[in-house]
Amino acid sequence: MEKTVFVLLLLLVCCFSEAHVTTKPGNDIIQQGPQTQTQTGEPASGRQQTCLPDIHTVLRDMNAMLTEQRVEMRHLQRNNEELKTQLNVQKTQLNLQKTQLNVQKTQLNLQKTQLNEQKRQGEVALTQLTVKQVAFSASLLASGEINIGPFNTQTTLIYKHLVTNIGNAYNPKTGTIRTHE
Repeated sequence: MEKTVFVLLLLLVCCFSEAHVTTKPGNDIIQQGPQTQTQTGEPASGRQQTCLPDIHTVLRDMNAMLTEQRVEMRHLQRNNEELKTQLNVQKTQLNLQKTQLNVQKTQLNLQKTQLNEQKRQGEVALTQLTVKQVAFSASLLASGEINIGPFNTQTTLIYKHLVTNIGNAYNPKTGTIRTHE
């Protein structure tokens, strides 16, 4: 805008100055003296022209450029508004996706907790299954009666008739029971 004002002022100064500068086809600048008039009131030289038509032409051109720039500026403003709207939509979508991601993270953490609990329960069940089950059924005699005891010292009774010995925990030779920890 400042350049436009400067150019206009420069043109006005040139028009109203006494010296008129023209250029020839060879790009040589020729300074001509003040314009003189003949007795009829016409300019002394047919080649010299006044600045007023040039200023009007320049003003028309500048007005056309200004109009074009205004149209372009409106177009850019509309485009900018459309881009702002798109950006806001994308920001909203991003926030929605962030919220969904946080929900999914929470669900994943809950599933991890449940999985760890199931794993712990599975390990407990596996431990219980791998612990050897022990059971036995035995008697002192295969049949009949016998009186044993009382003993004054601690004595191990050896059951001679073994009916069931699950896990082989009872040793019929020593009369001891072996347990697994």
